[in-house]
Amino acid sequence: QNPGGQIINLGMSTYTTYHILATGSSTPLDRPTPDTARNITRALSYSPDAIIINMPTNDAANGYSLAEQQANFISLAQIAADAGVDLWITTTQPRNLNSSQRAQLITMRDWINQQFGLKAVDFWTTVANADGTINSTYNSGDGIHLNDAGHLVLFNSLLSENIYDVLCTTPSNVSPSVNAGTDQTITLPISSVTLTGSATDTDGTISSYSWTKISGTGGT
Repeated sequence: QNPGGQIINLGMSTYTTYHILATGSSTPLDRPTPDTARNITRALSYSPDAIIINMPTNDAANGYSLAEQQANFISLAQIAADAGVDLWITTTQPRNLNSSQRAQLITMRDWINQQFGLKAVDFWTTVANADGTINSTYNSGDGIHLNDAGHLVLFNSLLSENIYDVLCTTPSNVSPSVNAGTDQTITLPISSVTLTGSATDTDGTISSYSWTKISGTGGT
């Protein structure tokens, strides 16, 4: 409900996860190279609040392995995370491919849901049959694409993610976790000890350290 919101569509028919990898990414000789006009690098050039990646079936149709697809998705997610941009990834969609390719679509659907959790968008339920083919109610007629009714299902699934609301919610800060090292005891004439401390910040970075003695007598 933000009238100032803008959606930029960089999608292209026939594209695979290889086409949208970051500019400069190395790809096998028999795989597509990134399209610098439509890839993750171009998407980030718009300084977006969020990116949605939808790669329904072309990787499976082209015979790309599960390992390839998963590695590409992980790479894309890391690039978005490094840029501080929220990323949603849709699941695979059904397609009337051969049985092994449909099994791959189902496996990738489950992997995306597990890997990306709350940032995975369900583009499978309702429009798919149990065997990975397109439910006839939502088939455009070519066994590849959904009809208008099917696209409405996908639209409502994406809408249910409440992406605008998520982006407008400021998360509470989680305090850093600090560890001054293991307890140590000294006995005179030994008069000094070295402590090795560390700190981690799960929702930020450690910019500096400052250690202060808070109890005890003598010494510094």
